[in-house]
Amino acid sequence: MAEVGLWKSVLVILIYVISLNGELICKSRYSILHCEPGKNDYILKRGIVSDNNDTNSIIIKLCRITEVELESFANNPRLKVIDLSRNKIKELKLGVFDGIKTLTHLKIAHNSLTAIPLGLFDQLPNLKLLHLNDNKITSLASGILDKLSHLNHFDLSANGLLGKDLNPSLFDKKPKLKSLLFSRNDMSQSPDELLSGLPALTTLELNACSLTTFPKFATKPNLKTLLYLQLNTNKIEAIDDISTFVNLINLESLDLKNNRIENITVTVFSSLRNLNFLEMSFNRIQEIPEDLFTSMPNLQSMDLSYNFIEYVPLNALLPRSNLRTLKLVSNRISFLESGFFKKLRFSRRAILTDFDIAGNPFQCACLLEIIDEMKKYSFRYNSDKYNGKHEVCSMTDEFICKRDKLSV
Repeated sequence: MAEVGLWKSVLVILIYVISLNGELICKSRYSILHCEPGKNDYILKRGIVSDNNDTNSIIIKLCRITEVELESFANNPRLKVIDLSRNKIKELKLGVFDGIKTLTHLKIAHNSLTAIPLGLFDQLPNLKLLHLNDNKITSLASGILDKLSHLNHFDLSANGLLGKDLNPSLFDKKPKLKSLLFSRNDMSQSPDELLSGLPALTTLELNACSLTTFPKFATKPNLKTLLYLQLNTNKIEAIDDISTFVNLINLESLDLKNNRIENITVTVFSSLRNLNFLEMSFNRIQEIPEDLFTSMPNLQSMDLSYNFIEYVPLNALLPRSNLRTLKLVSNRISFLESGFFKKLRFSRRAILTDFDIAGNPFQCACLLEIIDEMKKYSFRYNSDKYNGKHEVCSMTDEFICKRDKLSV
């Protein structure tokens, strides 16, 4: 019985429950306070999650919170994480986070915030992660981030920001900021110097940002640290300025999926000597330049699916490179050069093993040769697609692979 009593005591220490009129229930286990919603909308006040010496993290996601009163988080001397995501908060009062100098992670994503008052984060000197994504924020005051010298990750995705209204000094004095997410805002006409104060940035996301040209603010000399750049789902038609990637010498991954690019200008991409992954599917590309892969010697994977490519030059794949995966799904390819995979396999310089060409309008005679070669020389392909049960090629009057663009 004494042992049972001891376990009950331990349980009381580890877990306590706060419930007010069935509206909000908060359970504390170890150092994490986790709240669950009641049936009604709720205003967070002092006394619910405040005044606890042991609390390290406060999780109040999906709790129908409409307002956060001052001192709601007061007297939590060890607090490092606050998650207010997926509530109904329209406004945060100046001072609501004051006195929480230990805080390192703040998530207010998926609410209805329209503005952030200047000074809101001034007493959070140790903040490393800030999520404001999926709100309705239309502007950010100059100086709003000035006190956040330790900020490492900042997500502003899916708001109503206009790049042309952002102050060029917004991100000044952010020596530790490594990850910046702007996707689903209108970042066209952003000031060229917008990111000039970021000497350590490694990840930049600009997906669905209404961009019609490659953004100049993403090409500055201080961005030599950039490793991952996403620009998918924009309206970029061309990347033909030879200086575009000159400063992005350490870039490892570039996503240009779902744009309007028609040509790959090799001289532009030649600066990307360390690029491993290039995504260019769902564009309007018609040709693969023969010297494309020699210009990017460390490229391991490239996706050119859903373009208008008709011909794959074998010579583009034979020079020494690290390319292992090439995806050309659903283009306009009807044939490959005779002995295509045999020549690849016996080339001492080519190491390509994954070659995805599903969904192209191959001549049946050509496709039969291709599948036989891929099997023989151990290239991976979609065996479920090419199992004889699906219509995957076009018949011609003669069962001969006609290679119109090659003299064979």
